[in-house]
Amino acid sequence: MRKNEKFWEEGMDGKRFALCLLSRIWMVLLAALAGGALAAGIYLMCALLLAGPAQYQVFSQYRIYFDSEKYGEIQDYYNAYTWGEIMKTDQVVDFVMEDLAGKQPESTREQIKEAVSVGAMNDIKILPLYVTTSDPQLSETIARAYVYGLDRFAASIEGLSGMDCWLLEPAVKLGRAEKIPNAAALGCLLGALAALAVLALYYCLDDSVYLEEDFSARFPVPVLGTLTRKKDPAFLAEYEANAACLLKGKENLWLVGDGGNIPLPEGNWQCASW
Repeated sequence: MRKNEKFWEEGMDGKRFALCLLSRIWMVLLAALAGGALAAGIYLMCALLLAGPAQYQVFSQYRIYFDSEKYGEIQDYYNAYTWGEIMKTDQVVDFVMEDLAGKQPESTREQIKEAVSVGAMNDIKILPLYVTTSDPQLSETIARAYVYGLDRFAASIEGLSGMDCWLLEPAVKLGRAEKIPNAAALGCLLGALAALAVLALYYCLDDSVYLEEDFSARFPVPVLGTLTRKKDPAFLAEYEANAACLLKGKENLWLVGDGGNIPLPEGNWQCASW
């Protein structure tokens, strides 16, 4: 008779779980590889197929001069986010379009706003400006127009005394699908975790006997030990020691498994296999 018919309520035994997992470790590895391949494929598809045409970016850098003598510490009111919003206001874009009128007349206000962005500012007086479009020539033209536009903007607004362009680089093609290893690593991790979760659920539903403790927990009889197919000496010594102690005075013996291969201590036994 089982001591506890609800084996799923027995709790988790670390040694038993390890034995269950070792025979199925290939499932975890396979799930990790499948997850990595799937994540890399999704990222690659999004980066190459859904991202649209290649993008070309121009990097420029400006030195901002604040009118501190008249307005005090006015630079404290500006940061990267503030400048990012200012670059797209009509106060700046109007001057940019004024310069583009004779060079790139088909450029629209919305096109300019979508192209421009401001990077992280380590110094509030140094402004990193990026112009990104699908045409390298257009990116460079808009970037040069911002040199003119920001100079005019600084002269037209209170608190600034000037904005000088210190650096204007040529357009470079932005890399695409550069983070495939990161996506694959994340996919491997998620795949392995999912496989472990499934194996943990399987463990909870599996009532197989893996350890002596499993047998003792289910049947009100003492366990003599475990014998392996390879005749492990350590297991055999443990069995012989337990048998010598626990079988004293016993006449009947039930054998679980292949009784013909189980060595018995000396004595007159009435054996039955089960």
